[in-house]
Amino acid sequence: MRNLRFLLAFALMTLTLGSAFADNLVCAGITTRSSNNNVKYGDVFYWDADNNNTMRVFDLGEGTLASYSSLKFTPTNFMDFRTNTADSWSEAKMRVLFYNGDTQVGTTQSFYTIDNGEKTQALSTFSTANRVVIAGAGPDGSSDATKKAKGAVIMDHNSVKLVPSTGDATVWNGTVLANNSNCKYVKNALIWNASSANTMRLFSLTAGELLKYESLKIKITNWTDIKGTSPANKVRVIFVKGSGNKEVYVNTTGSEQTITLSSVLTDAEIAAVTEIAIGGACAAGMVGIEPSDVYLVETPETLKVQKVITSSSNATTPFEWHATGTLKTINNNLATQNSGVIFGYNEDNSLANGYFDLAGYNKVVFDLATEGTIRILAADGEGTTYSNTFASSGLKDPINIDIQKCVSIKAGQGASNSPKINSITFYREFDATSTTAWNLASDMEETTFSFPRYFNVGQTSTVCLPFALTAAQAAAAGEFYEFVSFDGSNLGFNPVTEPQAYTPYLFVPATNLPFKNITTSLKAVNSSALSVTYGTATFKGVLQHINDVKGAESGTVYGYSATNGEFVQVTGDGVSIDAFRAYIVLPGGVSLAPRLRVSISKMPTAVENVQSGNVQSTKVLHDGQIYIIHNGTMYNIQGQIVNR
Repeated sequence: MRNLRFLLAFALMTLTLGSAFADNLVCAGITTRSSNNNVKYGDVFYWDADNNNTMRVFDLGEGTLASYSSLKFTPTNFMDFRTNTADSWSEAKMRVLFYNGDTQVGTTQSFYTIDNGEKTQALSTFSTANRVVIAGAGPDGSSDATKKAKGAVIMDHNSVKLVPSTGDATVWNGTVLANNSNCKYVKNALIWNASSANTMRLFSLTAGELLKYESLKIKITNWTDIKGTSPANKVRVIFVKGSGNKEVYVNTTGSEQTITLSSVLTDAEIAAVTEIAIGGACAAGMVGIEPSDVYLVETPETLKVQKVITSSSNATTPFEWHATGTLKTINNNLATQNSGVIFGYNEDNSLANGYFDLAGYNKVVFDLATEGTIRILAADGEGTTYSNTFASSGLKDPINIDIQKCVSIKAGQGASNSPKINSITFYREFDATSTTAWNLASDMEETTFSFPRYFNVGQTSTVCLPFALTAAQAAAAGEFYEFVSFDGSNLGFNPVTEPQAYTPYLFVPATNLPFKNITTSLKAVNSSALSVTYGTATFKGVLQHINDVKGAESGTVYGYSATNGEFVQVTGDGVSIDAFRAYIVLPGGVSLAPRLRVSISKMPTAVENVQSGNVQSTKVLHDGQIYIIHNGTMYNIQGQIVNR
């Protein structure tokens, strides 16, 4: 769980131990978009002939309608779906009929004009009936099939009810009890009668919010081609982003489909989307769509590390080689057709001869210039050797490997199986919700990684990252603040220009995904840097998901609340935190405040001049700290003289 929840002062509050994440976002309902008046959504009654188009709405079984005084129903939003509308209705109408079993009660039927108002049918003359039927209507006297009735109305089941003489009304539950062959009813349906202006809103988003999600899941059912002019049973999903909206067509076969956002939109386009809509892909049609069948899937907060080896890579990099004895000569023979070693050494698979650590790298991708057999050899007793023959060249899909200590990558036995490889890419993934701690034994120089943790721009969070950032990378990501003081109730934080690995910080993001694609050095785990203590307060970084933070600490835990900008005491059990975040711990056993105030010394955007009377003072940033130079003397922000 990415939110920290706890009970305080009889109120349920939410505070973030880092950045708050929502669950998958489910469509709450479908609403008409502005200027799109050719589409309707709701409980739909549709018919495609002027006879045999009745739908039973009440079946009382044994008994009669004698105890009811009237039938009330409200048909709205009539739509004429005929291909040829030359014989138009003088008025759009519906019919109501009553039956006792299969025998009609009375010889007439009542017609009601569809004008979006509630209709009332008195029941005094139908006391022997036990079934109520509602039916479509159409133009009379036409033999032209194209002029036969084809129409639809929206008729919410809550608006269809039997009113008793006394007591509460019986409301139709929306179930179709019996349909004639020419009558179709879809409870949650999307219908349209024009090829344009026929879209409905699924999601309304703020700019950048869609970056939180990796895919859209959608299931469309009950396709009906109403005018018989559309060959394809598809609908459109529209990503609205100002100008140049992106459209994706989805099938209506009733199976769930996945639209991977990155496959249809660039990152910039995803950030610009403010609305997702669905619309018709033909002149007129109808589909079933349940709001619960449409949802956005959140991107997992997974750190993905990528290490590429090419023929130009130094043989002793990018991995650090180890040996329990004398390290043998290491070779890099990529881009060369070789029947022996491709990368590594050509000796027995012994720890004494040497190995590089692949612990945590669990996938590998080969880019082959020529086909052949490739083996990844583990040191004896240190993993499972991988071997596979590739029948074609090119970029292969990721392959799972289970090797801890690797000695070499070799060709298969015999010259006929000798491949030539352009590059080898190793991947390592770590989920921030994993209860197994992130572990890295040695530095990884110039490593490309992606950490898609979503932040709300400008909203302070906590971070404790496994990599350091240059000043330029940090400035692009946002503002970092280190813990520098605690006076018993106030936590002091100062700006940092070059944040270090495994050090907890307060972080104010400048973008939603500040760490998505960065090339820098991943650092070996430094446990001593994870905890920063001033006074009695310790700011602690986290390298794994902890299910119960309070239970894991002997002291009192405070989590950062983005809502009020304070650290708030965790009082309940079962409060969790994900990896690469941080929290405050104070010693237990004493009475402590429910909240700790945060004092942040804001980072200046440049050297600033400050006027004090007739004397000019200068604000400077030095070694990540802010100082004031006044009359040649340097002061810190607390007004104390600093020796230079």
